[in-house]
Amino acid sequence: MLKEKEFRTDNATYRIKQLPARQGIKLGLFILKTLLGSVGENALSENKINVKDIMKTNVSDIISNLSKTIDEEKTTDIIFETIQSSVVYPKDAKEDSDEFFSDKYEDIFVVMKEIISLNFNKLIKNIGTVDSSEDKKKEKAE
Repeated sequence: MLKEKEFRTDNATYRIKQLPARQGIKLGLFILKTLLGSVGENALSENKINVKDIMKTNVSDIISNLSKTIDEEKTTDIIFETIQSSVVYPKDAKEDSDEFFSDKYEDIFVVMKEIISLNFNKLIKNIGTVDSSEDKKKEKAE
């Protein structure tokens, strides 16, 4: 059974559910590609990626990076596909999300943040740091 979460913004009360696996993977890969464009470059140059640090990236930094790395049409499509897959209510937000959010742009980002949190928090907590440095492997062997 998919988990659900309810939250309120200044404009509406929302209920969201976990994404189906394929949609979750699509969103997860999109987020990683986006974040690796800003936070990940430094981590990769040091041969380690701290997933927790990447996920702590400020939402405004993520949005800013989106405008640099992903075309607007693809970004918009992924955001609205994700909202339509996850939002349970308000019904209009799911069925006619383009019209529903036309004057609620800040809600789009709050809803996306909550969807990401609901779907990826457990993964982030369990992954921790992925270290590909040969030096670390040698240190552990000694």
